[in-house]
Amino acid sequence: MLDLLIALLSGATLRLWDQVGGGGGGDDWRTALSQSRATVVGLTPSAMSQLDPAVALPTCRLLMAGGEALPLAPQPTKPKPKPKPEPKPKPEPKPKPELKPKPKPKPKPEPKPKSKLYPGEALPLPLGRAWAAALRERCGGVLLNCYGPTEATIWATSRVISPTDDEVAIGAPLPGYACHIFDEARRPIAAAGQVGELYIGGVGVARGYLKRPELTAAAFVPDPRGSGSRLYQTGDLARWREDGTLVCLGRIDSQVKLQHEQAER
Repeated sequence: MLDLLIALLSGATLRLWDQVGGGGGGDDWRTALSQSRATVVGLTPSAMSQLDPAVALPTCRLLMAGGEALPLAPQPTKPKPKPKPEPKPKPEPKPKPELKPKPKPKPKPEPKPKSKLYPGEALPLPLGRAWAAALRERCGGVLLNCYGPTEATIWATSRVISPTDDEVAIGAPLPGYACHIFDEARRPIAAAGQVGELYIGGVGVARGYLKRPELTAAAFVPDPRGSGSRLYQTGDLARWREDGTLVCLGRIDSQVKLQHEQAER
């Protein structure tokens, strides 16, 4: 929906993935993006890392890196492991005497979800620098690093990446949003450099999870400062910089991403 509205509200033409070669396999999508005449493109950092910034997207003026943290340099492709020899079949075990069934354990409470569009991967600095430099040199384009969980309607902060950046910042809150950092006791952290958990408030914060009142109460909390508003507890560690922008430092829990889905380990 976001992609549709960006194109329609600006009078642009929206090209679907199949229309630029996304329906094929192998290297079709890389070739298609290298020859694409698009001026505004949204990609995840993992997709960006598989393209050559000096060649791909020759007419792009705005590249939006979203859904994942932005890496700094393309990552080398690892060689495929050799197939392991098939194990020899084991003899069938002797049947064991029947045992009385053990009582089923009580189900554990569901962990609090920390959903994002494509979370779990940091935006490496070399990759951001390489794309920012290539876009600027080729057509004066810019690389925009976008951050935000699904519970805050995808994007809550953004920042233009520079070829000379010394770290990847996620920027300042977008209009209509507010970002807060609290310690473990939910006391505000306003000083630059101090690490805490990132909370998001504003017009984009969702009402909650459909038919999941317990999870909604755990993730969407009243503002600890007593403003009367609701905040989404992201589960991301962050700190303020001196210039008033944010740096995301990773998860506060052990959540990982498997094929764009969140899992607790």
